[in-house]
Amino acid sequence: MGVIISKFNNVSDTKPKDFVLEDWLMQTKKPPKDLKKLVDNYRKTKDKKDKLKIPCITVSASFKEKRNLDNIKKETGFICIDIDKKENPFLLIDGIKDYFKKHPSVYYIGNSVSNNGLYIIIKINKKKPLIKYFNFFKKQFLKNGVIIDESCK
Repeated sequence: MGVIISKFNNVSDTKPKDFVLEDWLMQTKKPPKDLKKLVDNYRKTKDKKDKLKIPCITVSASFKEKRNLDNIKKETGFICIDIDKKENPFLLIDGIKDYFKKHPSVYYIGNSVSNNGLYIIIKINKKKPLIKYFNFFKKQFLKNGVIIDESCK
C-alpha cells in the first residue's frame, strides 16, 4: 500500500477522505473524465468559483475528522512546495521543472491546476516540524530568485 494522504472535495471542504498519494498522482497524469472537465474549465475561465469545484489533497499529512493541525492522523514524510507564475513572472516554469526532476529528494513535480505554476513534492524527515522545512525551502528558493506560495504553508 502507498502513502496515505487526505483528499477533499474542494479547498473549502474540511472533511478528509483517506486516499493513496500515488493514485492521486496517477489521476493528475491521466485524469478521469469528470476531473479533466473541471480542470479544463477552470484553466479556460480562471474563475475562482470553478477552482472551488476541484478536489484537492494534503500531501504532508492525513487527517482524522477535520482538516486542522489538531486532527493530524499521520504525517507522510513529504512537503509540497507551490511555485506560481504570478509571483515569479520572469521564471521559465519548464526550466525549473527540468532542474528539479533531477534532484534526489524530489518525489514528484507537476503542473499546478491553473497550468501557470508547479507543485514539487519533496521527501523530508518527519522528526522536524513541517514549518521548519517550509521556512528552509522558502529561504533556499528565494536565494535563487524563486518565491514560493505562502498559502500552502
